[in-house]
Amino acid sequence: MAKAQTWSIETFIAIGVFALAIVIFYALVFMPKNTSVTAKDAESVGRRVLSHEFFSDGMLTDEELRNLSKMNCSELRRLFASSKNFCIYVKDEKGNVINITDGESFGIGCSGLNISGLSCGSG
Repeated sequence: MAKAQTWSIETFIAIGVFALAIVIFYALVFMPKNTSVTAKDAESVGRRVLSHEFFSDGMLTDEELRNLSKMNCSELRRLFASSKNFCIYVKDEKGNVINITDGESFGIGCSGLNISGLSCGSG
């Protein structure tokens, strides 16, 4: 008399879920990260910011700085024709971020971004 083994649908589902988890794990761990797109976006925003009339003379006056710091993220993105959130900040010769705003944020741009652990923007 031959004995048979029974496979249930739950067993096949469990094996499928396990195999899918392994494929997702390897895809996340071993696939190359595409950081070049982010770097290109940052370069593009940088060029637009530096070519804008605010920075055309290579200087940012106190009045220009105040005007920029009053703008929220949406206004700044529209002003500099950017679809990405960004932050304009200044570092001293030692690499320390300098507070260029009157508030608690250390940069001008979109809130939720951090520079060396310091908050950027107001909105």
